Amino acid sequence: RIAGDEARHEKAYQLFVERVLELDPDGAIISYADMMKKQIVMPAELMCDGYENPQRMESGLYEDFGRVATDLQVYTGVDYADIIEHLNEFWQIEKVTGLGPEAQEAQEYLGKLPVRFRKLANRQQKQLQKTPREARPWPWINGREC
Repeated sequence: RIAGDEARHEKAYQLFVERVLELDPDGAIISYADMMKKQIVMPAELMCDGYENPQRMESGLYEDFGRVATDLQVYTGVDYADIIEHLNEFWQIEKVTGLGPEAQEAQEYLGKLPVRFRKLANRQQKQLQKTPREARPWPWINGREC
C-alpha cells in the first residue's frame, strides 16, 4: 500500500512539474534547481521514539534510521541520485530550449547533479564502512537492537 501511495505521489508531481515547464520553463527550472540547492527536508527528520526524556527525543533517531537503511542498502545516496536522474530524464531538463541566462545556469546545475550526488554517496559509503554503527534498542520495535 505504501509503495502504491508513493507511486501516485510521484506521478502527480511529475505531471505538475511537466505542466509548469510548459507554462513557465524558466521559472520551473530555476525553482527546481533552487529546491535542490536548499535540499528537501523529509518529514521523518522530526521523528522521535516517544520517550518523555528530552535527551532521548533529541537522540538522532532519524540519523540512526537513515544509517540502518544505508547499511542494509534499503535506501542510499545512490538511490537519491538515481531518482534525480530519473526526474531529469522524465522532464527532459537538459533538452528544454529558449531559456534565459539564469535558467540556463540552473539547467546546467541540474544536469550535473546526479553524477555529483553519486560521487558524494560513494564517498560517504566508504566513510561509513570505516565507522561501524553502534546498535541500540528501538522501543517502537519492542526494544530490539538495530
